[in-house]
Amino acid sequence: MTVLIGRRLRRIDLPHRDLLALTIGGAGGQSVLVYRLDGSPRGAGVVDDRPRGDPANAFTQRLRKLVGGAVITDAKTGPGHRVVLTLRRGDGAKTLLLRPARDGGVWVLDEELRLLAAGPGGRSPIKAGTVVAEDVQAACDPLDDDALEARGPSLAEGVDANTLDAEKGALGKLLARTAKRLARRADKIAAEEARADEADPLRADAALILSHLHAYRDGADSLEVQDYGSSPPTRRTMPIDPALGAKGYADALFKRARRAERGGKMAAERRRLTEGECAKIVDLRRRLEDAEDATAVAALADEAAASGVRGARGAGTTKRRKPTHGRLPYRRFTGHGQRPILVGRGVADNDALTLRHSKPSDLWLHARGLRGAHVIVPLGRGESCPPELLIDAAILAAHFSAAAGEDRIEVQHTPRRHVRKPRGAAPGAVMVDRERVTLLRHEPARIARLLETEER
Repeated sequence: MTVLIGRRLRRIDLPHRDLLALTIGGAGGQSVLVYRLDGSPRGAGVVDDRPRGDPANAFTQRLRKLVGGAVITDAKTGPGHRVVLTLRRGDGAKTLLLRPARDGGVWVLDEELRLLAAGPGGRSPIKAGTVVAEDVQAACDPLDDDALEARGPSLAEGVDANTLDAEKGALGKLLARTAKRLARRADKIAAEEARADEADPLRADAALILSHLHAYRDGADSLEVQDYGSSPPTRRTMPIDPALGAKGYADALFKRARRAERGGKMAAERRRLTEGECAKIVDLRRRLEDAEDATAVAALADEAAASGVRGARGAGTTKRRKPTHGRLPYRRFTGHGQRPILVGRGVADNDALTLRHSKPSDLWLHARGLRGAHVIVPLGRGESCPPELLIDAAILAAHFSAAAGEDRIEVQHTPRRHVRKPRGAAPGAVMVDRERVTLLRHEPARIARLLETEER
């Protein structure tokens, strides 16, 4: 037993939620005892290099405080993959009991085998101070050095493989969700393109009405016409809006025809762009299936985020979620002139951002008539928002709205002093006065640049 006995705990880590890593050092050099808490394979092993991963959480810090720097005086194993390390430090002896998570996880015991700490994960069913001698006494076999060294790499690699699968699964779900959203958009665009076919019939009806103006009586809601364009010519009754009259109604039909034609052309361009986005998502999903390491998945996540996949930034990493204590209700981006732009994280966060984290002089923006984030551009008293900064903020308001990715979108903006919350209004709902509206085109490159500036 030369691997562990007499060596000191230099460092304690939980690089993954299923893996405990104890860096031990001494005269013979440094190695790492790894213990697999969940998944397969389980148990203990030794590796040369410390596995990297999540930063220290509260339980890791607690372990470091209780047993960091202690010397291992004994090491035993027992049924159920349990490992018992007897430790000695200046403040007395302690015992570190390692078991699979379902059996209790990691326990720290004092000199009298009373429970001091348990984790990681949820609350331990055993209260602090309870004597747990039986769990320690069940481990009575010495750890085998050769078995530890043989098993170590597979334990660490197994966690890496599980983590990789989880990361690929998370990004895969985002890509699948984006593919469905693009499919819905494509259906909507197809319907808009189909409406372009209404232009010619609308013009024909308008021309018929104009050619029979002499037969129209003021205030009538219909007009009898002879349609010589049909074969054979037929008598038709044309509906008329009495408020417009025959000529006004014909002009309205011409206007509808022009709008249908214009909408059809815009829809064709949007269809082309959407098809390009769909092809990009298909390519990302194919490459994700072939990805063999976390670096490749992280690169694909960044590429997906740049392509407008919501939530993809960071999907290919195992970073720990930030604690909610002190959490800000907004994301912070950097716009033109290195100026900050604040974007609400959710419905309730929109209220907090607008009502509690902004000044009356700030500029407020929102996608007009749509669900989406409140956006704030901090401004000084009497300061006007620079045009390029306004466009950057409006681009973010459009991106974080229900119309994200649409070819054209209207964004309303006004000084924050003109935004108020009616009593009893739903979360995120506000009343806006003196608004101005900016019509934006979808700019993927600009969106990608802005998203890259998010502070994390």
